[in-house]
Amino acid sequence: MAPPSLARERSFAIVAEYGADGQYLRSVPNPDWVPKVAEGDRELSFYVSEMEAYLAPADADWVGRRLWALTEHWRQPDLPPEIEDIVNGDWVYIIGRYPQWAIQKACERWLDAEQRRPTIAGIRKLCDELVADAQMNLRIARRIRDG
Repeated sequence: MAPPSLARERSFAIVAEYGADGQYLRSVPNPDWVPKVAEGDRELSFYVSEMEAYLAPADADWVGRRLWALTEHWRQPDLPPEIEDIVNGDWVYIIGRYPQWAIQKACERWLDAEQRRPTIAGIRKLCDELVADAQMNLRIARRIRDG
């Protein structure tokens, strides 16, 4: 749970972005927001540490195994092993910057909803969506903590 100082400031730190047609697009950081300094806010510092751990990149070996398992559903049997290694390395390089929970959830969503072979960009987009709120909260919390 976010500390009160973050919950209070979040309402000022984020603004809605609307399209030309007036439809809501997304929430974005407010460029004019100046945080109230929360020096000595131990709860906020603990929250930042916890969020950094929550968003830490997954172990590369786990990422490789998880993504290999995902793509095995659409195996390409004629792919030479050395090319397969390069392809797997590309997946790990791009997707490996996300936390394990986000990668797992993205793979599950892909398998549940898609009938085509997964793409790095498709899984990355799902991961981006999954971590977006947590990343924004972490940016806000750091800015409050650091003044």
